[in-house]
Amino acid sequence: MRWSLITALVILIFTSTTLASDIVITLTSDNTISVPYCWKKGDQIKFDSPGGVVGLSMAYIKAIEERPIHSDLDFQYLISNAIDRPSKEPLAILKDFLAKKRGVSVRFKERISQKSSSSPLKTPSTSDERLISPATKVFESYTQAMKDAKGSSILIGVFVNSREELEGRKCSVKLLDLDKKIIAQEPMRVIGLYVSEEDRTKNRISPFFYLIYGTVTANIEFWSYDVVCEII
Repeated sequence: MRWSLITALVILIFTSTTLASDIVITLTSDNTISVPYCWKKGDQIKFDSPGGVVGLSMAYIKAIEERPIHSDLDFQYLISNAIDRPSKEPLAILKDFLAKKRGVSVRFKERISQKSSSSPLKTPSTSDERLISPATKVFESYTQAMKDAKGSSILIGVFVNSREELEGRKCSVKLLDLDKKIIAQEPMRVIGLYVSEEDRTKNRISPFFYLIYGTVTANIEFWSYDVVCEII
């Protein structure tokens, strides 16, 4: 019991994860705005603020992304506790992790090549209106440093419930510095998961259940990361 408690405390110290999805608006200045939802009306993106509704012209917006997860971590601790790289493929590692951690067995759907799901930033008619809100909720996440003779890397995996299909969505991981500025950005894969009806009911798993995963090299120190999926 004492060892389990110490282990849990260590995990809390080196990583802190935000599981609630939100919407991140990136401006052409590279500044970002995080909101629980927003809506597109005409040629503007609008969202609620303490001072009232704010409207931003699409001309000043570089991207709108859903962020399923933000995770703060202790990079040095993570790397110093890297495990020897298993012979298994990343998907097999993540599948075993979910089975051991949550008791959920999954099968992978056929892989879909990644493509952009973004819409062109055109100026619509003023009658157009579209709600933009998070479609995903994190079910479980995995972050582990691994090492071999070639060096170290970090495997990141996020299991998400979704209210819509994610096939073809362009997702990535953004590595952030202490000021939450992007140091690097790497693509991630999205793959659908089959779950038994028993596991689905027991664990309240959506019919749209996905794994977003990828590996980043450990040659750049970072303080946190965002996993994001493109909307616009």
